[in-house]
Amino acid sequence: MTPDASGDGLSGAHEWVLGRERRRGVFPAMTRRAHLRGLLLAAVLGSSSVARAQPGSTESLGAELGRLRRTPGHFGGGTWSDEIDAFGGRKHEVMEILASRLGVPGTPSARLLAIMGPPDERVRSGTELWADSVYGPAAAGLEALVYHWRGRHDFLYFLVRRRRVVRSGWWMAHE
Repeated sequence: MTPDASGDGLSGAHEWVLGRERRRGVFPAMTRRAHLRGLLLAAVLGSSSVARAQPGSTESLGAELGRLRRTPGHFGGGTWSDEIDAFGGRKHEVMEILASRLGVPGTPSARLLAIMGPPDERVRSGTELWADSVYGPAAAGLEALVYHWRGRHDFLYFLVRRRRVVRSGWWMAHE
């Protein structure tokens, strides 16, 4: 596979613009629908979950995420907790903000790991766990650092090559 214009080796993945973010993936329509559903939910509830999570340093949000990750929710064998399990719950909010701050191409993976802690999974491109439908086409040197929001049901991932973030994205079951 030849690298695309961005040089990240992910040619063949669809690209689209969602708000101010440029995204790539295999299912852009599903992601757009999920994003629009989230915006509609935020409008109905009266405020954007992302807007509430904005205050605070990246480091303090990382510390909060550490606490939230240690709290078992429904998908981690515990009981349902809106803070942990709900769309727009605090864990989801904090992960969204950290993704917007740390998922910027070129971010050193050392910074990502220092803020978010060790990932729940590390998936190397070309291995049997790599799913083109999730991470995009396999390309040499790519690794996905996967952070569970609701277990493997819904998660945030950061694609990293040569110790730098290439991009980030969400995998959601879209139930």
